[in-house]
Amino acid sequence: MKDLQHEHIVRFVGCCVDPPHCCLVTEYCQKGSLQDILENEEIKLDWMFRFSLMHDVVKGMAYLHSSEIRSHGNLKSTNCVVDSRFVLKITDFGLHCLRIYDENDNEDSYAHWRQFCAFVIQFFNVSKFHLFFELVSQ
Repeated sequence: MKDLQHEHIVRFVGCCVDPPHCCLVTEYCQKGSLQDILENEEIKLDWMFRFSLMHDVVKGMAYLHSSEIRSHGNLKSTNCVVDSRFVLKITDFGLHCLRIYDENDNEDSYAHWRQFCAFVIQFFNVSKFHLFFELVSQ
């Protein structure tokens, strides 16, 4: 993760491990998550601004998919953060395998999406559809 350097990927600073706890330290993005931006009625979301945010997501995901990480695994508005210049950056990539599921998680939904992903990967050429699928499936 420390080798990933891109304008639309949150920079990894380091980590602190004190079992059973683990803390990742990353670049700070002042404006919060994309969800925060979308829910803030004081921020005007004209089409140029929306396009800019979408463009940032696509650029970040294209870079991520060309890296050793290959896949985000949990792309959603809360995993996209915005810096002080309103540049969107992708965060929490490659960490889905570390997620601990609790009894509140809907296992049927999770199993459905894993099965659907396997079908899409098998049925379609992944190299053409991988980025598109990850963007629309979240």
